[in-house]
Amino acid sequence: MRPMLRLFLLIGFDLLAIALYFTLWHFFPQWWWVWLIMLLIDLPGTSWLVLRWTAPDEPESPVG
Repeated sequence: MRPMLRLFLLIGFDLLAIALYFTLWHFFPQWWWVWLIMLLIDLPGTSWLVLRWTAPDEPESPVG
């Protein structure tokens, strides 16, 4: 996958996660600490998933 497309997907999914949590925070402000903890856990996880999903296939190692 092209590097710019990979970067676009990475930033896009992270922004989507941030928007989701701020929306939840708006409707459930008494739970702000829960949303903050979930956001801090989710952003690295989302980034890792996008990077793994868009990673180039590893070449097969020769047998023998």
